Amino acid sequence: MDIYEDLIIVFEDMFVIWGEISGAIGVWSIVYMNWNGESMVLGDTPWPEFRSVVQKIVLYSTEELIRMMRETTMPLISGPRQ
Repeated sequence: MDIYEDLIIVFEDMFVIWGEISGAIGVWSIVYMNWNGESMVLGDTPWPEFRSVVQKIVLYSTEELIRMMRETTMPLISGPRQ
């Protein structure tokens, strides 16, 4: 299991939304803000880099995240997990 998956499980347990982040449907998405105030989808950067730049973690409904991506410069498709 990778470290991002462990973090997702912690969120699912914390908010009692088992399978709603990691599941096939993906009801919720995790976004973090870095030192520069840029928003990134969780898993877009290697774990060591994530740990050194994360300032804030936000849980959005996937529907809201898609709307935000259409209105901003956030990438529409997350990059591969590393």
